[in-house]
Amino acid sequence: MRFILPFPSFLLLATVFMFPLSAQDERGKESTIEEAAQSGVAIKLDISRRHLRNFLTDEEALEAYGYDDAKRENLHGAFMIGSPGARYVAIWDPTAARLIGVLDIQPPKKEQSKEQEKADNADLKKEDAEKEEPSGPSHYIYSAEGLPPFQESSGAFGKPEYFGFRVVAGRPEFLYTHGSLRIEEMIWLEDEGKVLKQRFSIRSPQNDAQIAVVSDWKDRITHSVGEWDGSALNVSKDEAGDIELSYQLEPAESESKKEKEE
Repeated sequence: MRFILPFPSFLLLATVFMFPLSAQDERGKESTIEEAAQSGVAIKLDISRRHLRNFLTDEEALEAYGYDDAKRENLHGAFMIGSPGARYVAIWDPTAARLIGVLDIQPPKKEQSKEQEKADNADLKKEDAEKEEPSGPSHYIYSAEGLPPFQESSGAFGKPEYFGFRVVAGRPEFLYTHGSLRIEEMIWLEDEGKVLKQRFSIRSPQNDAQIAVVSDWKDRITHSVGEWDGSALNVSKDEAGDIELSYQLEPAESESKKEKEE
């Protein structure tokens, strides 16, 4: 059973998320998210929608929210995709129609003096009432930068327009257009939540596509098709129906750290 939910339907969304979401594979066999996830390499996903403070700082990425500072301050109905016990949560925002961030809910503690620790603890006590979600910039290991990923692709113009999502094999798939491009984008986690997967599918592509990524993350992203051109992935139209990116969320240990442990 596939379904599409328009963005304004918050009442319907609230009703849906009160019960286990179900998915249907191509053979028509219905399963719960957990059963569908266990059939592959992905882990069980938790999907929710939240209102969050906007953590983006890049001016081009913020253009999706207009130029009114008050409207830029908060994210409304952002999708949060995580998993029980997993350290990272992906955030996909329908207003910008893109993956905008990855939240680390178990950030490593910084080494500090006892005096500084006491001062920080005092500040934390004052802020406890406001801490429904970790919101400090240091908690976000990834945040969107630049214009939308497909902005430089032939046929893309204006801003991406989100029109719904569905759950396929236990994974959320977001549906939107960008100019004449019709895009399906699936987000999920693998390897105990240490790897973020992002699958793009352009429906009936007429031209080659280009997907821009955050430049600092290029070396931590692997791709199923296409070739890099700087921090953009060029994909032929024949391969644009199935583009998969894998984000390594945990950076490789530095050589100095390895030597210290040895």
